[in-house]
Amino acid sequence: MANSCTALRTMLAAQTPVYDQIFLEDWKPMDSPIMGRHETEVWKQGTGDTHYQDRIEIGQPDMSQQWQAISAAECSASCSPPRKNVSWGTTRTTHGMEQFRIQSPLMCLTQLRYNTRPAEQIARIYQGLKKFPESYDTDFMRVHAVDLAPTVQICGSTFSTFTPSRNVNTSGQLTEINLGSIGALPTSELTFPYLDYLSTELGLQGYSAAGSGLADGMYNLVIDPRGWFKLTNGNPSMKDMMALTEPSQASPLYKIGQGIQKPFGNYAPTLDKQPIRFQSVGSGVLQRVFPYYNALTTTGYKRVLNPAYVNAMYQLSYIWHPKAIKIFTPDFKKINEKVPSVNSAMFGTWTLINPQGVLQYTQPDGTVCTLNNDEQLWFYWLCAMEMGFQYQYPELMMPILHLVDGSGMNSTVDSPVCGSAPAYTAQTYSDDPVVCQA
Repeated sequence: MANSCTALRTMLAAQTPVYDQIFLEDWKPMDSPIMGRHETEVWKQGTGDTHYQDRIEIGQPDMSQQWQAISAAECSASCSPPRKNVSWGTTRTTHGMEQFRIQSPLMCLTQLRYNTRPAEQIARIYQGLKKFPESYDTDFMRVHAVDLAPTVQICGSTFSTFTPSRNVNTSGQLTEINLGSIGALPTSELTFPYLDYLSTELGLQGYSAAGSGLADGMYNLVIDPRGWFKLTNGNPSMKDMMALTEPSQASPLYKIGQGIQKPFGNYAPTLDKQPIRFQSVGSGVLQRVFPYYNALTTTGYKRVLNPAYVNAMYQLSYIWHPKAIKIFTPDFKKINEKVPSVNSAMFGTWTLINPQGVLQYTQPDGTVCTLNNDEQLWFYWLCAMEMGFQYQYPELMMPILHLVDGSGMNSTVDSPVCGSAPAYTAQTYSDDPVVCQA
């Protein structure tokens, strides 16, 4: 059945005459562990949809030849010292802008005015709406830090890697990753020896010299709270290691609480409450699972904890560097006095759409509703988002795909994860608002 453009099902609760005095909020976490931990630049208007970057590369000098001893003897070669050329080059990469839109259900002012306590409900709803852009922006960065990376580390005894190719062996927002074979799957959780191996590579690439914001020799690990616990306090082999008491040299980028937590050894963690996780669907293909899925409630939808996420066996963590990536935002400069201004809130602000005259609204099934809005009774909220992602120094970032204990239900030891793999769970994430049917 097609959706009707003239019928509307409210997303508000219609209360009976005896009701509680307050509407409760959904407090499920949606805070970002990485927003602001990157460089930012404005994408200037009139510069095209693709930018090119030529990066200067410095060659490694040949230091294998011995220096010549200077000799004053006759017929010596002192005036012909050994000589080696040094080299450099450039690497060209491209980057561009991407866009996305999210919108609220269509609402009718007359219906709202005669509903129960609409002002309080709308206030709570708008508080929830403000969280969605941050979730989308965070996911944008998390995903591109993987599918645009030159290399993803696969945690295991062989120190293998994976070369992602967007829309070839990765799909959508990392909804699937095809590693090629079952033998390419991670075989271990994160361990300090493994992290030390990776950090040695990062150190040689100039992690500290590039200005990480941390003390020299310290690395920022973005990981889930349980994973960090198992590396530190929950790791019997680390019980005698002394943790640093205060990251006094940490950059303001790494604010205690939201950002960097108390360092341990050479690692300062950022705790990610909702890391990207996967389940195996066979043949080396990983399917992304999300922390929640939507289920029908009294009116509309609510988020329900996804058991497949809690019990997932594969996870992405990162050794992060704030200068590795640059995020571009749109230029809001007016193009011409005869051209309307571009929406200046395209980094995650909601705009009320309530024009006088004709309002067009696209329903979840694609139906475009054209409504007479001369009394401005119909309205909805729209969030327009535009962002660009550039990997400036990909060698300073380490995406790591590894085993994760999940809830601990399938594991009896720390590393590697033991026990049978959780059963495959079909994923459904419909967020279509419920509307009346014709």
